[in-house]
Amino acid sequence: MTLRSTRERQTSTRDSGWQRGRPGPRWTSLSLSIACVLLVCLASLTAKAQTASSTAPAVLPTPTLDYATVDRATVRVFAVEGVDAVPLPTSRGGTRLLAQPRSGHGSGVIVSRDGLVVTARHVVQDAAVLAVWVPGHPRPFEARLVWEDTAWDLAVLAIDGTFQEFVPIGPIGRTLRIREPVSAIGYPLDVTRIDPQSAQGIVAGVLPDGHLQLDIGVNPGNSGGPLVDRDEHVVGIVVARGRIERGVQSIGVAVPADPIAALLATLTTDSPYVVAARSLLASSSHGQEIAELVQILVGVSGVELYRDVRLALRDGNPSEVIERLRAFADVVASPESMALLAAYFWDAGGLVLERNDGALRPEQLPSGPERALATDLLRRAVALCHEAQRRDPSLSARSPFVAWVVRHVREPAPASPTRQAADPERPR
Repeated sequence: MTLRSTRERQTSTRDSGWQRGRPGPRWTSLSLSIACVLLVCLASLTAKAQTASSTAPAVLPTPTLDYATVDRATVRVFAVEGVDAVPLPTSRGGTRLLAQPRSGHGSGVIVSRDGLVVTARHVVQDAAVLAVWVPGHPRPFEARLVWEDTAWDLAVLAIDGTFQEFVPIGPIGRTLRIREPVSAIGYPLDVTRIDPQSAQGIVAGVLPDGHLQLDIGVNPGNSGGPLVDRDEHVVGIVVARGRIERGVQSIGVAVPADPIAALLATLTTDSPYVVAARSLLASSSHGQEIAELVQILVGVSGVELYRDVRLALRDGNPSEVIERLRAFADVVASPESMALLAAYFWDAGGLVLERNDGALRPEQLPSGPERALATDLLRRAVALCHEAQRRDPSLSARSPFVAWVVRHVREPAPASPTRQAADPERPR
């Protein structure tokens, strides 16, 4: 249940010089996946011959840093919309399908003990799956959208728990000064980092619509994170940055704290929007499952996918990621989780085939570990797509990859020692 603001005023952050969009890099990066698939044929001959170095790298001491409450309350927000299907030329001149999750990440801040999180709306816009990583917790939390506002580009999420580290956002209570030092806290760029990072700048001005203009270097992933003054009071939420490709550098945009405080004053624990979100969290049977899956897959790009496949083929044993995801596939229950797992297995299986001169089917490979691995990965992907579609027929509308597989690839028969897996590349 979501409350949308009725304000229709336009904001200058919609200008071509500002960038909202998806705030962080996709954790299954299309560019990296394509690069890996295109280069893997050239790399495979040398990769198979590579062995681990006998010289262990030097272990350097990790510096100890002191994090304030606002740092420990700053969270990473993950959003997954669905899985796209991207045609990709093979080295043999054919076409292979790449499964590309539409996903991204941003930042947020916990503002109440019972787990209300303020972030930027574009971070969570159109998401089918939301998860929040809280510093110091072993697992991410499922999140539900409570409120969103298109004019300010703000959203409020609810996560289930009681949190000691939170930062209430109230009216600033004073006038911000031009050139006043401020810091943006968040999780830019690297999706595997579990500690928040800071960037410092100044208040540069105020835009005609009331947003703060900042002279600060923020990056994809910073969207939704808190803006704090030198006393570590939250004075805003970062929502945009300048478009570097248009020549805009070191310019950020933030929502000031006062309108955020006014919003939060209406979202009390017993407000209908919060009650509805918490009810959905309490009744969700798959939420934690999805959040844990996001945690596993969050760092997987084309480079990591190639590494997993190479490790699995080097000594015949699956990599840690492949092993964990195989185990996860045996118990997964939600259609969204099945689609994400299928995307990983499909791309990994396709990578094994591409290593072998762009083969289209496992049957084109000689008997051995590569054929066995490709058969297992692709068979799992196809079975998961069919099962996900059965459980949620609407899934194909937001996951074109699932729709394509269900339409064109036969569902494999149950695994049997005497039966060969169905051909994962041959249409029905």
